[in-house]
Amino acid sequence: MPDPASPSEPQKRKLPIVPVLLGCFGFLALAFFGLAALMALSYPVYEHIFIKAREVQAKNDAYGLANAIRSFYSEYSDYPVPALTKETTMQSSAPIMLVLIAEEPDNAKKLNPRDIAFFAADRAKDNRAGLTADNTFLDPWGSPYIIILDTDFDTRILDPISDETFPSRAEVYSPGPDQDPNTWQDNIRTW
Repeated sequence: MPDPASPSEPQKRKLPIVPVLLGCFGFLALAFFGLAALMALSYPVYEHIFIKAREVQAKNDAYGLANAIRSFYSEYSDYPVPALTKETTMQSSAPIMLVLIAEEPDNAKKLNPRDIAFFAADRAKDNRAGLTADNTFLDPWGSPYIIILDTDFDTRILDPISDETFPSRAEVYSPGPDQDPNTWQDNIRTW
């Protein structure tokens, strides 16, 4: 019979299961709460990043839309709106958008007879940032862009902020996060 104290056979020690499990769960709980605290502290940073991303998207979309209108004018020497609805200021709604994306109805008198796509837009998700089912082009906050056209063909546009004119054929702005086109502090504009 072997001697239990002999060095040739190591003794098996049993670890108490409860303290080991409590230690593991305690470590996991500490890691979880530490991660939650870091996420809570970094939330304002991420929120600021998302706000800036929306502003950049609105600015890019506004410039793209203004350039599409200018390109249309260069191609056809006219604006992509029917003569009966020419206004100085309008929204980025179906009449102008269908012309710019070359999807005018076949039964209408085409303003874009060559079917040139001057503008490309993704479809809006949740009625934000993109072309809706009714073909209104929305900014990241869900408002239509505002388009200002030089419809008297003097190559000058009235600045809605200063009421002075400046040289341009077409400009676009987004009402911004507050969705009010009359508050200029947050509006995203191309001029």
